[in-house]
Amino acid sequence: MPGNFSEDEATSLLRTKYAPKIQDTIFKSNALFATLYQQRSFFRGGRTLTHPLMYEADVEGEGGEFDISDETFGTSTADAFNTSSFRWRAYQYPIKVHEIELAEFGDDDTRAINLLASRSQRAAMALSSRLGKHLFKAIGTGPKQILSLNDAFGRTNVYGTIDRSNADNAHWLCKQVNMDPAGTSTATTLTLRKVHDTIEEASEGQIRPKFGITYLQVYSKLWSLALTNQRYAATGQTTYLGFPAIQVDGIPIVKNKNADNDGLDGASEERRKIRFLNTDYWEFVTHQNYDWYVRPFRLVGNDGVVWVARIFWFGNVYTVNPRYNSELINIDED
Repeated sequence: MPGNFSEDEATSLLRTKYAPKIQDTIFKSNALFATLYQQRSFFRGGRTLTHPLMYEADVEGEGGEFDISDETFGTSTADAFNTSSFRWRAYQYPIKVHEIELAEFGDDDTRAINLLASRSQRAAMALSSRLGKHLFKAIGTGPKQILSLNDAFGRTNVYGTIDRSNADNAHWLCKQVNMDPAGTSTATTLTLRKVHDTIEEASEGQIRPKFGITYLQVYSKLWSLALTNQRYAATGQTTYLGFPAIQVDGIPIVKNKNADNDGLDGASEERRKIRFLNTDYWEFVTHQNYDWYVRPFRLVGNDGVVWVARIFWFGNVYTVNPRYNSELINIDED
């Protein structure tokens, strides 16, 4: 770059100072990202991310009790294990500086740094918004995008190469509780009892959801219900990783403006849902060489006037044990 601020200096500053800020902006933008980024794992390469899958905890005839009359054991076992496999996704965003801007700001290091800071902030806001929307995208859409909560909670889709429309794969479904007991897809008034039931569906002994996510209006309904029940120690207002939350049965529930919309029922009432996630069984995986890697500034074209650096992230987000997640559906938001 012309002037006192070279492209190497700009790239170094972007990598050491601003790329970490971009990461912070993105992964503090919603509760699921904030949780999973703390426990993220890395992969080195390959086309898919494969995980062993245990879908049956106890198979009759495999192992078990014995006494003094037993001198040998059978060696046959049921095949209780399989694998799930996910494709990783690739994201990029340009950090652009025009030659005219260099003429305006490049002769002063402080002003050049401020210019780079504003460009990085814009990238952080754009990527945060984009990834946040993709996390809640409609089921089966955006094949180049990260998997969404709708993909994870789908009931007839292929998820991790496992077909959920096959009755034999019922183990690969998230648990579901319906606010409408008649099953007519009618939006029905929220109750804390149904929230409790949904949490219990995803619980087994000490295994319990970490938190829930819902839409703004449903969160407000929960707030009203929780206020009238604060005599119970495990119900009331709280926070989760700094996010305001309503606690039910000790489980915090946070709000998100992108949370899922189930459309209208027959009476034109909006249907919403609350989803409970056990992040012990979720994966946030990122390529070790593309964990917000910054490619150096380059002049666009042989005779261009724009310098471009580019930030890359490769990875995906998904659950490897859906049955420890649950959702409460057909909630009337009014």
